[in-house]
Amino acid sequence: MVKELKGTPVKVGYLSPGIVVTDLLVPPPAQRGKSWERSKRILNILADRVETVTPFLVEGMLAARKSGTAVRWLTDGRIRWRFVKSLFVRRDLFTSLGY
Repeated sequence: MVKELKGTPVKVGYLSPGIVVTDLLVPPPAQRGKSWERSKRILNILADRVETVTPFLVEGMLAARKSGTAVRWLTDGRIRWRFVKSLFVRRDLFTSLGY
């Protein structure tokens, strides 16, 4: 699509928000068991709230000057840092959201 739109005023880019906590990510209460608790441990390390990721993505989109620009929130470096940090700091993204 980037090639197709070259020379036009339309810009095409790539958005990579990572893992964002939404209703689509969280199973219904009846389906939350041991596997959900295991998943939650990893999600608390890697996931983010919509209100955290959205401003970064919007700023990246607005700053993009050419087609093909990638805006990535959850980079490899950020993933590594999150796992190291998780040894010392516990995150809980779900309790305050009612999950």
